[in-house]
Amino acid sequence: MHRDDSERELAESRKRRKCWAEHVGGCCTEISREHLISKSLLPKTTVLVEGFDWCRQPVSIGRDRLVSKVLCRTHNSLLEPADRAIASFVSIANEPLTDVVVSGRWLERWFIKTLVNISIGTNDHIGEGMAGSVRGWPPPYLAQVTFGSLSLTHRMGLYILNCEEPYKYRQGEILCIPLARDHRIGGALFGIGGVYLFLSLNPGAQVTNLAAMAPHASFSEHLRSASMTYRPDWVNFAHKDGSSARFSIDWSSL
Repeated sequence: MHRDDSERELAESRKRRKCWAEHVGGCCTEISREHLISKSLLPKTTVLVEGFDWCRQPVSIGRDRLVSKVLCRTHNSLLEPADRAIASFVSIANEPLTDVVVSGRWLERWFIKTLVNISIGTNDHIGEGMAGSVRGWPPPYLAQVTFGSLSLTHRMGLYILNCEEPYKYRQGEILCIPLARDHRIGGALFGIGGVYLFLSLNPGAQVTNLAAMAPHASFSEHLRSASMTYRPDWVNFAHKDGSSARFSIDWSSL
């Protein structure tokens, strides 16, 4: 593709500013204010943000300004179970709860929709080798996966990193680092609730560790070399008071 064609494609995708779930069908006419990160995970009224095109250095903004009009109200409301799933994940990281079981399908879909939300309007394709993909806009396949009509296959999906050193988690902190190569986002590293997770959007890729997935990324060695478990059945959390809790993930609905 020539540079002029690529720039026109990007400009067109940025102008669309409609619901990114339009390929799923059932859109309403009202575009809602979608929080880029679920509001329930942001307990403070101000948020420290960095890494976007508009804030390469840390910037403190109001929590309610961390929004974008990228989903219609109907599709935004349909993802409420995904928001509840990640809220349960974070709550057990902060409190010694037990016997918590959450749908892996909804949990995984939260990670997909979050990566999509923060990637819209960028210079990158979201996912590797997906039909109908344009820069800065999710391909039809990812929209259908997020809203349940299709599932991720070919080893795409959610992984947990088995790190020797724990994630130095601060309550209310959310880490999300998209991994792009040749203007294609093949996955993202997340840090939530003291746990590192990886979302793969690269079909058929053998996900072993971050060193293989992103050889040029400047991660610390314990992150680069950590093994990964695909769609884990459970996650153990260790709390500061010495207690621990297990978060169980049910993948049977996939």
